Order: sequence, then C-alpha cells, then structure tokens
Amino acid sequence: MAHDTLAQYPGESKPNPNILWIGAGNFWLRLFRVGTFTALLQRHGASLTFADVNTFEQIIDRFRFSAEERVKVLEFFQHPNVKYSNIANPAERQNLLYNRVDSKDRVFTHIYIANWPEQHILSAMRWTSLAPGGVIIITKPLDLNIPQVQ
Repeated sequence: MAHDTLAQYPGESKPNPNILWIGAGNFWLRLFRVGTFTALLQRHGASLTFADVNTFEQIIDRFRFSAEERVKVLEFFQHPNVKYSNIANPAERQNLLYNRVDSKDRVFTHIYIANWPEQHILSAMRWTSLAPGGVIIITKPLDLNIPQVQ
C-alpha cells in the first residue's frame, strides 16, 4: 500500500504503550471529547501520563465542562493507567523525572509535546530522557526558538 504522506503511515505499533502527554490544553480537550485517549486505554492497553503547568483542578475549571462531561473527565482520571502531574510543582516534576517507581514501566514509549509552541523544543529536550529509544511527537505550529535553546 502506497502512502502519500507521513500522516497516512501508521508507524510501528507498540504493545501496551506508555505515553507522556505534555500540555493539557485545547488539543487535549478535542482528543478527549472524540474518545482518542479512551481508545488508547481500551484497545491498546496504554498507560497515559498527562503533565501540565496547572493543577488538575485548574484544568477542569478552565474548560467549564457540563456536569455530564465533568463526570466523564473525573472518571477517566480514576483509571489505574491514567496519571496527572502538575509540573509547575517542583515535587511533582521531580517525581515525574526521577522517581517513577510507581510506574509499571519506568520509560515512556512515546512523548507527545502539546504545550505552547515556544516551549516545544525546550520541552522535548527536557523530557526526552524519559523515552530512550521512544517516539517524540511535537504538535504544529513548531516554534524552533533557536536563540532560547542556545
């Protein structure tokens, strides 16, 4: 089967992927609403760790969910394979970076960078050590911010 674009190529499937998702903004919300994360849990046995610079409560409040949707979000985050980390909190950031003893697998198979574009490269550099040999995906638009990286 020929693939005209990279987006049409499914890549190599990893059994039971362990995914770190950086940034819980509007893109996260869209994927949550269409069931992407639930499908990863149910069909692929994924473990999902979401990290953002806000507390979980701030994320919930930001989107002003309906009562029904709020229940769905709270239930989703009760799943044993789903975790949330406020990386603005030094202790939580340190736990994510260094103290992952409670994780089934200490390394991530995928890291998805979905925070502010001007933070993409810095975030990839900061978190890449958690996915040795894994896949790092960065959302568009990509802001290389070369002066800041240098």
